[in-house]
Amino acid sequence: MEPSSATELAGFRRRVAAFLIDWAICALLLACYAVLLFAATNGRSQFIPDLVPRGCQEVDPVPSGLTFPGFNPNQARFCRQTIFGWPAAQILTLTESTVDGYVTINRNVRLAIDADRMTEGGDVNRTPTEALLVLFRLVLDTFARSPGRRICGIAVVDGATGRRASFSRLWRRYLLYSIPIGIGYLDLIPGAPDVWSSDGSRFSIGVGLLPILAIFALLFWNVVSINARRPAYYDRPVGTSVERR
Repeated sequence: MEPSSATELAGFRRRVAAFLIDWAICALLLACYAVLLFAATNGRSQFIPDLVPRGCQEVDPVPSGLTFPGFNPNQARFCRQTIFGWPAAQILTLTESTVDGYVTINRNVRLAIDADRMTEGGDVNRTPTEALLVLFRLVLDTFARSPGRRICGIAVVDGATGRRASFSRLWRRYLLYSIPIGIGYLDLIPGAPDVWSSDGSRFSIGVGLLPILAIFALLFWNVVSINARRPAYYDRPVGTSVERR
């Protein structure tokens, strides 16, 4: 990629459009993989894919034998995601709903259901769309441009020379880029209630309010910087920039 004589940093709308295009491509790839994985394992390995239609129905009565210590569900919902009739995921959500004065408190446990409608399918896995997106963009930006960036006419370049950014700069850039994504894979609610897996094991996640505020501040700073045509928080330290091409 040859540097242009007059460079211009990419604006917010172009960058968001490129992100959405690349994200949709990764989501579609993972949706196809989810269908193949469900079929190959009879539903014993699955995750919830993005962009896949979901059909849900209430389960009444609540299935017996699906209670955990300190958790007694009084509601249940079964959801099935399919692509042209092929199942990608089957999820049973158990809810314990209690009323405390004017406040209704819902605690949920989600279980993966295999093709035989058994809960041995295991716990529900989060869709790794964002993780694939980071890898997808890292690889393509190293050799060319991601489809979204190509369509929107932008590219990640070396901020000093305007040439294609080196791999050493790109992997550091995407390491910083991944910070909010990594924290997003945790349950960030302070004092989060215990969560039970399908085998009855219990765990609790709660990282406090300060990290949440830090992430929102980081994202807000990033949006303001891009709108002002300044390098994002993950571009400035490594010497890269996103420019129109």
